[in-house]
Amino acid sequence: MTAETLAPQSPLAGWQLTGDGVTGRERPLLGQLSVRTSHDLRRLVLGSDGSHAARRRQPERVLRLGPDEWLVLTTPAERTARGSSLQEFGVVTDVSAQRTTIELTGPRARDLLARGCAIDLEVSVAPVGSCYSTLLAQTGVIIVVDQQDEILLLVRSSFASYLARWLEDACTDLS
Repeated sequence: MTAETLAPQSPLAGWQLTGDGVTGRERPLLGQLSVRTSHDLRRLVLGSDGSHAARRRQPERVLRLGPDEWLVLTTPAERTARGSSLQEFGVVTDVSAQRTTIELTGPRARDLLARGCAIDLEVSVAPVGSCYSTLLAQTGVIIVVDQQDEILLLVRSSFASYLARWLEDACTDLS
């Protein structure tokens, strides 16, 4: 088998969640670039307001994961060009195949996550632009509060089906 025959595959192809006040779907094959730099990448690249999850344009985001660790989310088509443009700021590694992205929307999305997460996701504590690396249902995730009623979960591809089943189960008696 050659590299030309290998095509990216989504771990949750076609998965959807529908519950009382919350819906979910996978955003498959999102470009993800890990950047290690001491510069404030949000300000250099986006000229942002300083939130942990700054947005340039849909769906690009710059997430601060640590003092010198950043994760840039971009479209699959822009991944290579974006990676090249970021090399002037530090070390760039393409980690797109490492995680998949689950998008939860609706007024009950935060309530659903509260069932398996120790982070307080109330609006006053976790406003739009917040980004957390934590455990959800004993699975490592990055939680991005993208909009008031929209949350992104970045989860390792190998744990994606487990987390999707957990979300379905936790959603059944959401009241």
